[in-house]
Amino acid sequence: MIYLFSEYERITPEIEQMLIDKLPPKRRERTLRFKHRGGRLSCLLGYLLFLYGFRNIYKESALPDFDVTSSGKPYLKDYPDIHFNISHCNGAVACIFSDMAVGLDIQEMREMSDSILNKVCSNEEIEQIHQENRPDRPNGPHGSFQTGRFGPDFFPGGCRSGHRGAYHIRLKYRVRQPQFRRA
Repeated sequence: MIYLFSEYERITPEIEQMLIDKLPPKRRERTLRFKHRGGRLSCLLGYLLFLYGFRNIYKESALPDFDVTSSGKPYLKDYPDIHFNISHCNGAVACIFSDMAVGLDIQEMREMSDSILNKVCSNEEIEQIHQENRPDRPNGPHGSFQTGRFGPDFFPGGCRSGHRGAYHIRLKYRVRQPQFRRA
């Protein structure tokens, strides 16, 4: 299950502070390390999406905090069978849950000009990029699946005003087609 939040503008400074005050101490400290509001919101909202999924999917009422491996992958010491990952970009955060190891990467969609690709990539690399950017096919050595573009039609009202509103989500997921739910 994947949860996505892309309405940062709805979080006023007052709501932000109220939510930060309710975080577990370790998570609050980590969130407050961010000097820029966008980083604080991403950290805060990533944890809240995690908590929302943790409680809704697994029917747990705990307020767990997670640790990270040396490579930065989050995990729950007390719940080793629950696999999740969190990713954020400018204006959006996503959290995925699975019963197996899973990865998630969300990125704001931007147009890439061929002139830029020609300056930094070989012809073989350009061809590979074009092949991997097909949302209908698995790619990469780990069987990653690129879900494609999601914007106002997929998440009505869920994209920032004045923004193109399209996000690209790439998953490392092997068995099932991912399910999406608007948070």
